[in-house]
Amino acid sequence: MGTYLITLVGLLFVFFSYAAAYDPLDPNGNITIKWDVMSWTPDGYVAVVTMNNFQMYRHIMTPGWTLGWTWAKKEVIWTMIGAQATEQGDCSKFKGNVPHCCKKTPTILDMLPGVPYNQQFTNCCKGGVLASWGQDPQASVSAFQVSVGQGGTSNKTVKLPKNFTLLGPGPGYTCGPAKIVPSTKFFTPDLRRKTQALMTWNVTCTYSQFVARKHPSCCVSLSTFYNETITTCPSCACGCENKHKCIKSDSKLLSVVGVNTPRKDNAPLLQCTQHMCPVRIHWHVKLNYKEYWRVKITITNFNYRVNYTQWTLVAQHPNLNNVTQVFSFDYKPLVPYQSISKSLNSLQYCIYLTDELAGMVEKNRLLEAEKVGLSQDNAHFSSRLGELETIITQLRGELDLVKNDAVNMAERHRLLESESAKYKERMRVSEQKVEDRARICDELKTELEETAEANDLLRVEFELATQIQGVLDEER
Repeated sequence: MGTYLITLVGLLFVFFSYAAAYDPLDPNGNITIKWDVMSWTPDGYVAVVTMNNFQMYRHIMTPGWTLGWTWAKKEVIWTMIGAQATEQGDCSKFKGNVPHCCKKTPTILDMLPGVPYNQQFTNCCKGGVLASWGQDPQASVSAFQVSVGQGGTSNKTVKLPKNFTLLGPGPGYTCGPAKIVPSTKFFTPDLRRKTQALMTWNVTCTYSQFVARKHPSCCVSLSTFYNETITTCPSCACGCENKHKCIKSDSKLLSVVGVNTPRKDNAPLLQCTQHMCPVRIHWHVKLNYKEYWRVKITITNFNYRVNYTQWTLVAQHPNLNNVTQVFSFDYKPLVPYQSISKSLNSLQYCIYLTDELAGMVEKNRLLEAEKVGLSQDNAHFSSRLGELETIITQLRGELDLVKNDAVNMAERHRLLESESAKYKERMRVSEQKVEDRARICDELKTELEETAEANDLLRVEFELATQIQGVLDEER
C-alpha cells in the first residue's frame, strides 16, 4: 500500500540513511544538559544540572542514562543530591570531610525510586528513565544538584567541564562542548518575583544510529488481504553476529533460571530467526473500502533479555495524515518540517504505548495494533492498487475456471476421439464381416446355381431314360 517508514524507539532505529547525529523525522530533537550555578561556595559552586529530552519520540529506557565529563581543572564533587557518582576515586589527600567523588572524569547515575527523602531532588530518582518530549513532556526532565569544590568561585574563574558523554543506556549520543548561555530565570511560587542563576551553560547531545550500532535493531515484514504472499524480513536484516548464540523457541535452555536476566553489556539473547532481529514489525493491510482502508500492526519481541515498555513506534506513510482511528495505542502526528506545504505536514505519526498497556509486551512478547483506520485521500495517496489487485485476483480466479473448463473439454474431446476410434474399428470389423458374409453368400449362390444346373441335367437324363424305357417296353 505505498512506501512507508517504520521506527521502533527503545530499539532506537529509523529505516533510512541520514547523516550522523541527525534524524529527518525529528531534526530539532536533542537532549540538552543545562548547568545552573545557584550559589558560590568558599572553594567552588553549587549547581543544578537539568537534563531535558527534547526528542519527539526517542526516550531513554531502563537501566537509564549515564552522564560523564572531564573536569577542566582539579575540581571535586563534595556532595550530590538526586544522583550519584559510580566511583569515588582517590580522595586520600583530603582529611576530615571527604568528597563524594575525586575522579577527573566522573560518571553520574540517576538515583533509583524510593531513596530517602533527604537524597531526593526535583525531577530525580527515576532510575535514569527519561520519556520523550512528544510522549510525555513532564516526564522528559531529569535533574540533580551537585556541589563542586576546588573550582572557580566567580563567573570569570569558573572553567567549564569538557568532553561530555551520554549513554542512553547504550552508545549513540554525541555531545558538543559546553557553551555559556543567558542565565536561567526562575519565578517564586507566588509568581510575583523573578530570580536568576548566577551562571548558566548548556551541553547539547544528539543521537546517531551509526554511532549506536552498525546494524538495524528491528525489521519490517508486509502482507495484504488480497495476496497470499508475505514479504518477510530479509535474511540477517539485523546482522548475523548472534546467529550462533541464539536460542530456538522450543529450547530447554529457556527454562533455566536466570537465562533472561539482562547483562551489564546489554548483550541480547535472541530467538533463532531468519532475520535475527530483536524486534519484528509486521504491517498487514486488512481491509480496503472506497472511503477508508485498515491496517493491522503486529510487534513481536524476539529478545529474551529485554522488555520493551513505554516504547514508541514511528511510521511514515503518504496516507497517515488521514488516520481516523487507532485501537489499543495512543498516537499523534509528527510535524518535523514546518516550512513544507500544509498537505505534507502530518505524514509521520507517533504510535506509543500507554502505562495501562505497558505490560503487554513483557507478558505476551507479542503486541497487536488492531485496526488502524485511514481514510482515502486520492490527492496524496490512494489505495486503489488494492482494489485493482482485488479485481485482478477475481479475474485470475475466473481465468483459472476457464482454464479448468478448457482442460475438462480437452479431456472430454480426447475421450470422444478415443470412443470414435473404437467405433470406427468396430465398424471396420463389422464391414469386414459383412463382406465375408457376402462373399460366402455369393459362393453359396454359385454352388446353388451349379446344383440347379446339375439337377436340370439329371432331370433331362431321367426323362430321356424314361422315354427309352417306354420304347423298350413297347417293343417287348
